[in-house]
Amino acid sequence: MRLVQLPAIAVSTFASHGVDMDFLPSVQGGTRTRTTIVRFTAGGVLGMHEATLRQVFAVLDGRAVVTSTTPPEGSTSDEPDVRVLKAGQAAIWDVGENHETRAVTDLLVAVLETDGELHFREHTDLPPYGRAQ
Repeated sequence: MRLVQLPAIAVSTFASHGVDMDFLPSVQGGTRTRTTIVRFTAGGVLGMHEATLRQVFAVLDGRAVVTSTTPPEGSTSDEPDVRVLKAGQAAIWDVGENHETRAVTDLLVAVLETDGELHFREHTDLPPYGRAQ
């Protein structure tokens, strides 16, 4: 599992105000891409399942605990990778990666699934610390 900070801007063009945009990574070369909006109630769980396409799980509002059965990169442990995500952050799961999401609060998420390549030119990787307890 990889975590990134989504690049964001406040939109002021066209006499706009009160509008913020967070940007998902662009997709290139895929034949299958879909975007889904997911709403969780606090305490809701999307149970452990395998990613059938590469997934970007972008938190729009709320907080979540995400778990991957793949240990964090560089880890010598076989323990699952368990971390907290907040608004403006995203988890990326690769094909075949087992993962689960638990909503700490009411949660609004955009999920991008694709067989294409993701490009993270403007995205910042989040450090592998801050694991959920």
